Amino acid sequence: MYTFHVLEKMNRLGGWLFYQRGIIPVPFFVTLFFMSYRPYRNDFFGWTLGPFFIMLGMFLRCWGIKHIGKHSRTRKRQCRKIVMSGPYALTRNPLYLGNLSITIGFTVMSELLWMLLIVIPFFLLYYTFIVFWEERILKETYPEEAERYFALVPRWWSMKGIRRKFADAFSERGDTPLREVIYRERRTWQFFVVMTILLLLKDALNNYHYPVWIPFILN
Repeated sequence: MYTFHVLEKMNRLGGWLFYQRGIIPVPFFVTLFFMSYRPYRNDFFGWTLGPFFIMLGMFLRCWGIKHIGKHSRTRKRQCRKIVMSGPYALTRNPLYLGNLSITIGFTVMSELLWMLLIVIPFFLLYYTFIVFWEERILKETYPEEAERYFALVPRWWSMKGIRRKFADAFSERGDTPLREVIYRERRTWQFFVVMTILLLLKDALNNYHYPVWIPFILN
């Protein structure tokens, strides 16, 4: 009985986080711009490795949307569906892994490497609650197909049978036209441009000894 109540609370929390997923990460990215506490000053490291993780995340998101299409940004419970092609042959949650990679990239670009110790566990836990809620819906809607998919594809990542999985992932091109993929990801691209400009501004101000800061955060 106790386990049932815990699972129900996790499910409700996951559903709430799902509907707030566009808002919850905002304070974190605002902090990346304003905070300058114990930065790791290395422009080559920050502006090569950071963009690499961002582009990797953008690629994962675009590749996933190429296969999942209009269901990528839906907020309707009944629109959940099982996709088993493209990156969904490698992981059940390529969009969330893409988001995590983008977040890591911007954290590295902000030079606040110590925040990775907070960012990675927080976002993994955050997305785990959402995934728990989504998987329960899939089990209720497509019981047999969902169980088979969960058995074949890991929730996050696994090296088991990786060659076969990569072969399956690239065997289909996806039904969503590239133009539609770009259109559906327009907010992500806009966010990328705005955040990059802000971090470039922060870097310039810090280099000229005008640190960006919030009054209650020590520089």
